Amino acid sequence: EADIGNDTYELSPESARGVKQWRCVHRVDLPSGTDQRESVCALAAGALPGGGHLLACGLSNGVIEIWDCVTWTSISTTQLSSASSALLWRISGMPGAPVALFTSAGESHIYMLVPPANAGSFGGSMPWEVQRLEAGQGDAGDGMALTLAWHNGLLCSGTNNGVVQIWDSMSYTISARLRHDGAVYCLASCGSLLLAGTPEAVSVWSAGSDGMGDWVLLQSVEVHPEQTPTCMACSAPLPISRNRRAVAVLVGCWDGTMQRWSLEEVEEQGGQTVQLRLGNEVAQAHTGAVNGVVLVQTHTTSLYGAMAPETGARTVGSALVISGGDDGSVQAWTLM
Repeated sequence: EADIGNDTYELSPESARGVKQWRCVHRVDLPSGTDQRESVCALAAGALPGGGHLLACGLSNGVIEIWDCVTWTSISTTQLSSASSALLWRISGMPGAPVALFTSAGESHIYMLVPPANAGSFGGSMPWEVQRLEAGQGDAGDGMALTLAWHNGLLCSGTNNGVVQIWDSMSYTISARLRHDGAVYCLASCGSLLLAGTPEAVSVWSAGSDGMGDWVLLQSVEVHPEQTPTCMACSAPLPISRNRRAVAVLVGCWDGTMQRWSLEEVEEQGGQTVQLRLGNEVAQAHTGAVNGVVLVQTHTTSLYGAMAPETGARTVGSALVISGGDDGSVQAWTLM
């Protein structure tokens, strides 16, 4: 039986807001249209083979921009017929990388955004090509895909009907379904664990340390009613001892709050146990919902002990936290 807790109520949204350990080190405001600024609907980051990162940014007007995370400039713009509800960078090492996977609002299909073959390694300034995965439609009863994540090489999608679909990465057919009460707005992979965020809770699932067993719900932590998790990202697991690992979980919320959670996993003879709890947060990081959060590696040092030389601020796993939201801004954060 799952361990049900309510850690969020002990800290949020009042007392934890005094524990402000976040620092915004860069901000980009999207250009305003004729009536209002476009909002950021989704973010995804991908590492380049030679170093550096690309950021895929989905906007409310149906545009997907590919940015260079070093110069903070757009290198490609692709216009779609509707806004993207989710973006996911194809994992490195798979054929054709880098490729962005995305879902289109109001549809259950999954699409690929591919650099043009005749435009250099990453497409230059040309629009990327859109390809639909015909096998990736899923069961209509599962609902529309709202979020995407990779988990141990498997593609996972969360739907508005509370289903997490586990896909075979080669055939793009569904191999398992994990059911929740409420729409699944965000997913994140943390080593052998898969996290799912709904309006009621953050749930921790596992298919065993090797990922080959039956899916089991290990813990479900209630969230504050004002702070529905809308996006999520995890650092790489940090070994604490022979059978214990810790992960930093970054969560963006419906009310504009950015949160840092801690997740501890213990491997025992009887199986896995986990402890997920809220650590600290910054209120009103964005005006309106936070719709995307990613971690971008900035330099190579040890986890949880990295000091960003340009700011003197402690980072999460030597990474910048990048967020985007309804206010049309993309922001880069370090944790103090």
